[in-house]
Amino acid sequence: MKTAPKHLITEPRWGFEFLLILLVASLLVPSYIDPGPVRVATSSLLLSFTLISSLYLVVYQLRELYIGIALMIPCLLTLWWQPPFAEPWDYNTGYLLYILFILYICLHIGRYLVETDEIDSDMVLAAICVYLLIGLLWAFIYLMIETSSPGSITIPPHNSEGATYTLFVYFSYVTLTTLGYGEMTPTSDVSQSWAVLESIVGQLYLTIVIARMIGLIISRRK
Repeated sequence: MKTAPKHLITEPRWGFEFLLILLVASLLVPSYIDPGPVRVATSSLLLSFTLISSLYLVVYQLRELYIGIALMIPCLLTLWWQPPFAEPWDYNTGYLLYILFILYICLHIGRYLVETDEIDSDMVLAAICVYLLIGLLWAFIYLMIETSSPGSITIPPHNSEGATYTLFVYFSYVTLTTLGYGEMTPTSDVSQSWAVLESIVGQLYLTIVIARMIGLIISRRK
């Protein structure tokens, strides 16, 4: 009999499906829009819905909901409200808030993966969502590094927009999947360390998830 998760809503109806759709849309949709305000607004809108959708998955207890709201609201404010002074500290504060919120969501979904004792569509979708959220998490880490120390990550010369959210999302997933195309490379010690750590985390996560699923299959057969 399937054990009810203790750290997510008992039956996340369409929760993982909708979050996965938003994460994939955040990767694909902006690339079909010409660089400019429309692309920025589209990326911001998709990111906002992603944050709200991920919060829906951790509302099993009111305390967890309040913590999630406390982390999410500042993220939305920094996303839609231009800081009064365009200094690196203002942007880094926003990036740090995104990192904390995404990490909070990943921990809750990760606990769900550990607690559930049956392989079903929810478990598979949850595992995929966490993997994509890890890439999104590191994108904000790279943005934080580049904002603090410009030039820490080389930007392709043909990119007229410079260091953008969409560009670092691309770099993050290329690093997470260990593709390493090479047009963007970490040049500072800090950026290189975080890039190595992301590739290690990505491989370890896949290994652990696969081992968990195989373990459940073996235990059910026994």
